[in-house]
Amino acid sequence: MRELLYVPVLATLGLMAYGLWRCRLSSVWLFVTACVSASSFLSLFYFIGDMFTGEGLTSAVVFHVLHGLEDGNRIGMGEFPELVLLVLATAATILAWAWFVYRRCRRNSAQRSGSLGEGVLVLVLAVLAVPLHPAVHEGIRLWHELAPRDLDVLTQELRGAGADTPVARPKSLVYIYAESYERAFLDQAAFPDLAPRLAELERSSLSFHGLGQAPMTDWTIAGMVASQCGMPLATISPRMNDPGMGRKHFLPGAHCMGDVLAGRGYRLVYVGGADIAFQGKQNFYRTHGFQEIIGRQEGLKLLASEPPQSKWGLYDREVFSVALARFRELKSAGQPFALFVLTTATHPPNGFPGAACREMGAYGDGSNPMLTAAHCSDAEIAALVEAIESEGIPDTLVVIGSDHLQRASGASDVFDRRGLPRENMLLVRGADRTGTVRREATTLDIAPTLLNLLGGQVDGIALGRDLLANDKTLPEKYGRKEFYNMVQHWRANLWKSWGEAAERQQTADTR
Repeated sequence: MRELLYVPVLATLGLMAYGLWRCRLSSVWLFVTACVSASSFLSLFYFIGDMFTGEGLTSAVVFHVLHGLEDGNRIGMGEFPELVLLVLATAATILAWAWFVYRRCRRNSAQRSGSLGEGVLVLVLAVLAVPLHPAVHEGIRLWHELAPRDLDVLTQELRGAGADTPVARPKSLVYIYAESYERAFLDQAAFPDLAPRLAELERSSLSFHGLGQAPMTDWTIAGMVASQCGMPLATISPRMNDPGMGRKHFLPGAHCMGDVLAGRGYRLVYVGGADIAFQGKQNFYRTHGFQEIIGRQEGLKLLASEPPQSKWGLYDREVFSVALARFRELKSAGQPFALFVLTTATHPPNGFPGAACREMGAYGDGSNPMLTAAHCSDAEIAALVEAIESEGIPDTLVVIGSDHLQRASGASDVFDRRGLPRENMLLVRGADRTGTVRREATTLDIAPTLLNLLGGQVDGIALGRDLLANDKTLPEKYGRKEFYNMVQHWRANLWKSWGEAAERQQTADTR
């Protein structure tokens, strides 16, 4: 729909031109001003949303607006002053135009009113500017997705985590979320020497292929919820879904990897470069068993000197330095642990590689900055993995996985142009096996898979299934397209149904 945005923009300019040229009645001024204001707001909202999603208005946009308006949180627009200036400039232009046209209308109010043709022209332009706006169309689409459908399937397929079996010698876990780093980057035929070190690591890892992206799992915190809780992050209304987002708790009714591992006596730590309040990461991890949550401010206190920062916070080199120090401390403590790390180098639209990356030089001719960022991230992630594995710990599982697919970037355009498969990357090292596992699956299936590799006996978590077991995943059972469609229509019932599933599981466990 984004290619149609020029239609309401041109219609809005036409209404503004009409106001300057012919407006004579206050009632016409009110109507035209209302249409111009509404269309301009919708266009800005759509344009900014599309910049980050590449698909116009999606669940990700809804989440960031709703969550950003919660007490104590930020939408993050302050990190993009050029967009703030665009909004302010547009508002100032509309106010100046409206005032000028109002004064003109008052002066010309005694003159003859416009013709029927003018009225039809204004009406047509108004319809193109507002009711037929792509933002209105996509808002209606999101609203229609609230209509419940196939709730019997939802009730049947949701699984509570249940009581976990104690593990005699539990493995520890290091999970590296590689921001937007999808499998296509590892395609050596399409991108020679782009990610040679990750490709080398993949050859000695357990590598999962076929991990798609279910609805409402396509931004960072949603990708984390999907991979740790087996659930999409339904977003339309916090009260409707009752997830408790944004204040003291985040998805308090969910039973996620953190809850299971905390119950086994694990110490849980999260390290990232961005502010921990952004997207509710702090509240999510605190709610689900994590004892330590390190972001921009916390990381700065742990570094010897204050390094340069990007819009998103600390660069990956500094994040990995903090993470490696924490890993060594956790290792020496003698109890099982799980360390989750998030990168930012390949964050759309063009990546945010650190200063150290410039020493590596550009990838190819340097015309695609995201590919250059991915090339640098390959080296930095591999260096962290090798540093961890050099400690000689045989009972540690090291996971490298996408948080979600690339969105609205130079890389995603290349992937689509070349027809490359769009799959999430998931490499697991330190498991009892290597090789390739090909399944029709999504990131929802990661949590039960990893928990079982850590020595547990988890039948499934929510909509997720163990990719190393015989159970069919839901995309395999219903077909990927149909499963995604059902998830969209389960939006308003996911958390209610999950709570009921958890209660049923608890009842079964006590029998």
